[in-house]
Amino acid sequence: MVTVKTRFGEIEFVKPNDFKFADATTNIAFKLSKELKRKPKEIADEIVEELRKFEIFEKVVNVNGFINVFFSKEFLIEQLFRILEENFIKENPKNYLIEFVSANPTGPLNIVNARAGAIGDSLVRIGKFLGNNVIAEYYVNDEGNQILNFGYSILWRLGIVFKYNSKKKIIEFEKLDHLDEPYIIYLDDELLPIGDDVYRGEYVLDIAKVVESDVNDILRCFDFSAHSKDQAILKINQIAYNVGKISSDKVLNNQIEILEKYGVKYNNIVKESFIRNSDYPKLILKKLKNYLYFQDLNGNKYELKEDNVESLVDKDYYLKKYLNKALTLRTTDFGDDKDRVLIRSNAEPTYFFWDIAYHYYKIQRLKEGYIINLFGPDHYGYIPRLKSALKMLNFDNLDVLIVQQTNLIKDGIKLDMSKRKGQIYEMKELLDEVGVDAARFFFLLRSPSTNLDFDISLAKKLSSENPVYYVQYAHARIESIKEHAKAVSIELKFNKKYLLNYNFENERKLIILLLYFEDIIKKAFYNLEPHLLVYYLLDVAESFHSYYQKYRVIDVENKEYTIGRIIILEAIRKIINIGLNLIGVSAPSKM
Repeated sequence: MVTVKTRFGEIEFVKPNDFKFADATTNIAFKLSKELKRKPKEIADEIVEELRKFEIFEKVVNVNGFINVFFSKEFLIEQLFRILEENFIKENPKNYLIEFVSANPTGPLNIVNARAGAIGDSLVRIGKFLGNNVIAEYYVNDEGNQILNFGYSILWRLGIVFKYNSKKKIIEFEKLDHLDEPYIIYLDDELLPIGDDVYRGEYVLDIAKVVESDVNDILRCFDFSAHSKDQAILKINQIAYNVGKISSDKVLNNQIEILEKYGVKYNNIVKESFIRNSDYPKLILKKLKNYLYFQDLNGNKYELKEDNVESLVDKDYYLKKYLNKALTLRTTDFGDDKDRVLIRSNAEPTYFFWDIAYHYYKIQRLKEGYIINLFGPDHYGYIPRLKSALKMLNFDNLDVLIVQQTNLIKDGIKLDMSKRKGQIYEMKELLDEVGVDAARFFFLLRSPSTNLDFDISLAKKLSSENPVYYVQYAHARIESIKEHAKAVSIELKFNKKYLLNYNFENERKLIILLLYFEDIIKKAFYNLEPHLLVYYLLDVAESFHSYYQKYRVIDVENKEYTIGRIIILEAIRKIINIGLNLIGVSAPSKM
């Protein structure tokens, strides 16, 4: 808002609870009271006398220590034209890396992903608008057991069954038309169960059809000889892993395509496979060396005396020297509730290990700046360990925003999200039903930290009951007013003289409300609360619609006053247009 320099220091004014009593207000006298050991009202009296000398204020009032101000007409006109010229104050640019959505590449994007997409992308847009350097990033967990299990899920849906013949020392396979359960591995006549780990969603069948020819190519080129059951399992696992990699790539491409249709664009897509094959895992072991120790299966702790600590990522080296000992990070030194394993006793690194390496990659690219992660509601316990690890790497600028659950409501009934496909809404299905604008707006109707009820029926309504329609209609209505003015031969010249000669008391609240736009977007970005911008847009739209119902805008008998009113409405339209763009929602000219 407005900040003025006085002998009491800088005074920052904020939005009052009611515009009837002030355009802006400050409680500075109460803040100074303790320091100066004087009554707030006495301090306020002195501040008021000084503020009355500022030309930007028309009126300054001390209300029991609170200082209320009303802005001068000239100041308000200057602010209106600053909006019309889009001459917004930019921040000193800082570097931000915002990671959001980052869905597993083993299935379609869901409603939680859609909400995270709307929140994350809005933060990126607002951050850039404020003048910051903002990187939007998507991280892909394209390695590990989930890829193996996904591969087995695809093989099951394709009806491919593997049978190891220990006498012939060969793996044979056949393709069946249908398999009710994932009974796809037999070692001689013994079934090897994998049912608990496969993905059972019907979407897997759709993906299986897409990758079927690729799977056939893998099987055609594979060496199926195996001298033992253990080797047979390893080889079948390799097939499943290869299938999982190909399938996850297809899923990832589909996810990014849907997000682009949603208006979300990323600067970087970083894969876990890239991190694993980079130097970052070795680098973090060197950086974290002073916080590492070994722990055996009985919980006994051993000091790390390894000179070549980066060699611990070599599985053969680890098994040879440290079999049955887990490499552990002392995260309790920085507030975690327990220390965390980085490399298991079987030499397999944990997800946490790879994630630290990924975050170190983020830090190296940022140089100086801030990392913002958007996590799902099941990640609360993960935050302390991650922050602990980054503090060990001398990085303390991590913010984590937990995006809470979304409940879908249709025709007044809450949909059960845990049953068959017909009752589960994928992100694509929701976008097909309500559209991008409604989806993004509705996902921002509540704070990210609270559960959201998404009313599908309301989102589809083309009436003022629908909040996104309500805001968009304000924008379209102002465009219509301008067109009407031109049709009755009113030439719209946006000149300050039309406002200097016009008493805009009826429009005063509208103008004052526009002045808080920059404050709102700063809070929305720096407090990670993009919903504040949606609340603000609804407030602006409501004020405009109310004004339009009470007062006539176009008066052909008084064209100068008409132009003055339209100048004010154009500033409103400009703010709505910019605000909607910052949340990825269109601002139509006609509705």
